[in-house]
Amino acid sequence: MTPTQVLLLFNIVSLIIVAGLMAVCKIIIKKQSTKDLLLKIVALLVVVIHYSSLYVDFFTNGGEAMIENNMILPVYPCNIIMWLLVVVAFMKNKESIAFKTLAGYTFIGGTICGLIGVFFNINFLNTPDLHDYDILKGLVSHWVMVFGTVYIFAFKYIKVRVVETTRSIFIGLLLFVVCGALINGLYAIFDVPSVNAMFMLEPPLESLPFFNFFTIGLLGLILSFIGLNIYEFFVLPKNERWINKCIHKRRK
Repeated sequence: MTPTQVLLLFNIVSLIIVAGLMAVCKIIIKKQSTKDLLLKIVALLVVVIHYSSLYVDFFTNGGEAMIENNMILPVYPCNIIMWLLVVVAFMKNKESIAFKTLAGYTFIGGTICGLIGVFFNINFLNTPDLHDYDILKGLVSHWVMVFGTVYIFAFKYIKVRVVETTRSIFIGLLLFVVCGALINGLYAIFDVPSVNAMFMLEPPLESLPFFNFFTIGLLGLILSFIGLNIYEFFVLPKNERWINKCIHKRRK
C-alpha cells in the first residue's frame, strides 16, 4: 500500500471508532455532570498525548528529548484549538456568551482543522511510518481532539445558528491572527529562525502561493456561512431560520 492509502485506511478506521464511541456516549451518558467530566477528560487527554512524545523520547534516547516548536508556543491552528478545548471544558458558566462564542468556534474550527490535520497529515506523508511514535501520536491526538470538538455539538453545549456561529468563527479567526502575529513577532525579535506561525508568512503549499492564511480564512468564513444556512434550512422550522427572520423584520 502507498503512504496515501495507509493514511486513508487509518483515518477511516479512526473515524468509525470515533463515531462509534460518540454513539455509545450518547446512549449511556445522561447526567450533565458526567457529560462535563468526560469533556474535561477528553480535553486533557489531547494535551497529554500531544506532549507524550517528550517523555517517550527522553526515556528511549538516554535522557535526551527534542522539544518541538509547537510544544513551546501554539504555532499551528490545531495547537490553539487544543487549548481552546481545555478552556471550554473547564469554564464554569456554560450559558455565558463567552462560553457559547468559544465553544462555537471550537466545534466548527476545531473539527475542520482536526480533519484537515489527519487526512492531509504532512508529517506522515513525509515519514510514512506508524511505528514512529511522533507520527502516530500526532494522528491520534488529532482524532481525540475531533472527538472533543464534535462532543460539544453532540451533547448540545451550543446551538448552531447562522448569525451566532458565524460570529464565533470570525472571532476565532481573529484569535488565530493575533496568536500568529505575536509568535512570528517574538521569533523576529529574538532572531529565531522563522516558524511561520499560522502560515501567516508563507502559504502552507508552495505550489499554491495565493492559498495563504488570509485567503483560507476568508474562504472558510464564506463556506461556513453557506453551510450554516443549509443546516438551518434542513434542521430548523421556517420561522426560526436566519433568512426568514430577516425577511420578516423587513416586512415590518
